[in-house]
Amino acid sequence: MGIFSFNSPFMSFLTKVMSYVLLYLLSFVCSIPIVTIGASTTARYYVGMKMVRGEEPAIVKPFLKSFASNFRQSTIVWLIEILVAALLTFDWHYVLQLEVTPIVKVVKIALLILTVLCLFAGFAAFPLIARYEMKTKDIIKAAFMFAFLHPFRMLLLIFWVVVPFYLAIRFPRWLIGVWPVVPTLAMYFNSKMFMKQFSKLEEKRNEHAEKMKAETSESEEGNDAEEGGDEANDSVADSAVLQEDAPEKDKPVKGEETDA
Repeated sequence: MGIFSFNSPFMSFLTKVMSYVLLYLLSFVCSIPIVTIGASTTARYYVGMKMVRGEEPAIVKPFLKSFASNFRQSTIVWLIEILVAALLTFDWHYVLQLEVTPIVKVVKIALLILTVLCLFAGFAAFPLIARYEMKTKDIIKAAFMFAFLHPFRMLLLIFWVVVPFYLAIRFPRWLIGVWPVVPTLAMYFNSKMFMKQFSKLEEKRNEHAEKMKAETSESEEGNDAEEGGDEANDSVADSAVLQEDAPEKDKPVKGEETDA
């Protein structure tokens, strides 16, 4: 079997690379109208996470399906993010013009923390939309919770997003070679990171739900509230990101629709 045989490891690897490149280019084209960036990003993560799980789907059809089905919710979240970014920009513009005092320093630190948290949550929202059937307000809550619990992972994600722009500005001659490759790698690693974390969250959510259900059926009403409170506190760190009734979009509940 030669290296260029259709079933060879090399050709399999090359096929995966080309699939990710195609996915990135499709997402880029669908983001050109600007207002569609949210829906395009959601669709990119939807297909990217399926590919990470080894399902190897066709690229265009599931992308367009996710783009259409999540367009309303993704666009609402995207417009909210634009509004929040505008407000934060105004706040920074105002604060930076103030005379430096101890109170102003505290305000700057608080504003910096808020800005970083909003930035992280903004990036986490679209993978959550791609993966789960949740109301928009619950997606936003889950995004902030995820960002708060995984700051270093979100920082790495943003690093991968920023790198292509930095390289394009720093080395414009390499633009043609850098632009398709680096964002594609970023998309792969980010999809893999989110899928790994979501799998852990789902396991913890399910384990917590089973424990609470078992305890509720076995405990007396008087003791149940006290013991259940301890269990809830133990698992709030991760399982609270997801609701117990938030199904994965690969396993949709018939008759349920995501409502904003």
